[in-house]
Amino acid sequence: ILTRGDNESRPCVLCEARANRRRVILMNNAAARLGVRPGMPLNAAHILGDISVFEPAPMLEKKALRQLCHWALQFSPVISEVDNDGLLVEIKGSLKLFNGIDRLIAEVKKSLKELGYKFAIAVAPTPLGATALARSGQGRICLNQDSLMADVSAIPLGVLRLPEKQQNLLHSIGVRTIGDCARLPRGGVGRRTSPQLVQVFDRLLGRLPDPRERFEPSKVFQSHVELPWETKKVQTLMVAGERLLQELTGYLRGVSGLANTLRWTLHHTDNTLTRFQLDLVKASRDPSYFAMLFREKVARLNIQENIKEIGLYVNQFAEEQTLS
Repeated sequence: ILTRGDNESRPCVLCEARANRRRVILMNNAAARLGVRPGMPLNAAHILGDISVFEPAPMLEKKALRQLCHWALQFSPVISEVDNDGLLVEIKGSLKLFNGIDRLIAEVKKSLKELGYKFAIAVAPTPLGATALARSGQGRICLNQDSLMADVSAIPLGVLRLPEKQQNLLHSIGVRTIGDCARLPRGGVGRRTSPQLVQVFDRLLGRLPDPRERFEPSKVFQSHVELPWETKKVQTLMVAGERLLQELTGYLRGVSGLANTLRWTLHHTDNTLTRFQLDLVKASRDPSYFAMLFREKVARLNIQENIKEIGLYVNQFAEEQTLS
């Protein structure tokens, strides 16, 4: 979220303060090559090289997740948010359209890379099963409910994000994985922790329904990318601009719409704005066509101040025409 506005391979870390000490909680590949690791004190990371430091941004995370929901509509109309860092996509009805699960997953991965995100993907017959497998980072595809327990058994219990009190109690009796917990007597687990924990496992394994709130798309498209470092270079701006256009294309595919007009906003470091509008000769959702128009327009702008953020807004759509 914080660095996808550029494709430079500068070493970057995400830090948080713990007990008055700043520690690394995430790093990009360039920082990892220097030897930076999660949990490392920030001072120690700085010794390894010139590192750009970022702080967690919960509001940006929430906005980015909702925009990814709009993007994911191209794969399925049934989308749900999971906490602040995940999406559930119901794909059973989409498999025929994408010629099978392998091609569908390949397309999702390709599109996420174009958006500049890192990700973990998993497939399971239940929402919580897919979430647990994705959080484990194993990238597993489980299509059979009967084999789901075997697939999640060795995964650390932490992926379920249980209340801290329940988690500590289970750890105190030697429970470390989902399989460890599942092997405990159901009645005993309910009495020692709470009946809700038993229900969590029943939803995980499909014994109980697990309805989720369905994402309702906006009638307009609005998104932005914050640049990790201010710039007025056209090539750098194109990276962020093209990623916004990939988001727009996913949204348009999902709602079966075409864009007539693209409204752009460039936010400068002196808090001034540059706004311009691209009126399309013909309604479209072709990202390469959009990118060409954006590149030509930005190249002609007389940009005096560095830019820190790019925004895109589209509220004029044409319906896709289908010939039968």
